Amino acid sequence: MGYNCIRMLHLAIAAAGTLSVIVISEILWRGKKHSSEFIRKTIHMGVGSFIAFWPWFLSWYDIELSSLVFVLAMIAIALIKPVRKLLSISVSKSSLGRHTIGEFFYTYGFVGTAYIAHNRYIFMAAMLHLAIADTVATVLGKKAVKHNIRYKIFGSQKSLVGTLGFIVSSVVITSVYILLSHTGWMYILYVPIVAAVLENLGTYGSDNLLVPVAIALLL
Repeated sequence: MGYNCIRMLHLAIAAAGTLSVIVISEILWRGKKHSSEFIRKTIHMGVGSFIAFWPWFLSWYDIELSSLVFVLAMIAIALIKPVRKLLSISVSKSSLGRHTIGEFFYTYGFVGTAYIAHNRYIFMAAMLHLAIADTVATVLGKKAVKHNIRYKIFGSQKSLVGTLGFIVSSVVITSVYILLSHTGWMYILYVPIVAAVLENLGTYGSDNLLVPVAIALLL
């Protein structure tokens, strides 16, 4: 099998894996058993976690190219009515509502990370922060009603439990990065804190851009 055939196979796997997460989320949404917020976070975590491991079977050129395709797709979903009607999936519905800006920042975070982190372990750590740590912060922040200190930053509500959940997730992700890349443990001292601060400051979904790009630069 030639190089081009292998490359096309890998790209097909990347596309199929991403699409499968969206399709499964759509099936859950149509079942009316889960809220649109749950579906949005399922896509957020599933797609981001899958993309985090793209460097193991895709070249950096293909990852960069794919990230630009994501941007074009988001623009098409948000601005072109026939595309929204054709897709008619939960991701497009969320893009039309209050999450529009956040979804764009999520895509731009992917693009920025792809162009900055030409190291598979750094890329993995940055994308897992975007996919998992951010999701944990959101879920815990909303589920933990009792004994949860809530506060606002730039008009956006945050919570102490959500922030602590983000820090713990960041510590785990950073530790995995250190173990796999055989780098020093000094990163564990400041990466989770910097990431948590940016997650708090990045209101209206801008943390989806700030956090992964900052992780890529720090590492």
